[in-house]
Amino acid sequence: MTFQPEKLDPSENFDDVADNDVSWITGKGQWVYWLDCNITVFLRDGNGDKDNGTMCNQRAGQGIVPAGVELYCFGGKVKQKEA
Repeated sequence: MTFQPEKLDPSENFDDVADNDVSWITGKGQWVYWLDCNITVFLRDGNGDKDNGTMCNQRAGQGIVPAGVELYCFGGKVKQKEA
C-alpha cells in the first residue's frame, strides 16, 4: 500500500502543536497532518527492507499512513490522530 497525501483541511488547527525538528512516523493506519513541513515517504517491501524514499511535493497536507509506510518529517508542524 502507498501513502496518498491530500490537501490540508483548512479547519485543522496547529496552534497547540510544537515546532517539529525531525521525526519519523511509522504507519499503522493513523491520520497525519502537517504544515510547512518537508516529508519523505519510505515504503517497506515484504522482507521489511526500506526503499530510497520519495519526496512529497506538499508542504502542507494530510493523509492516512498505512502499515509498511514510514514518513520522515523535517521542520514545520506535524500531528497524528487515530483513524
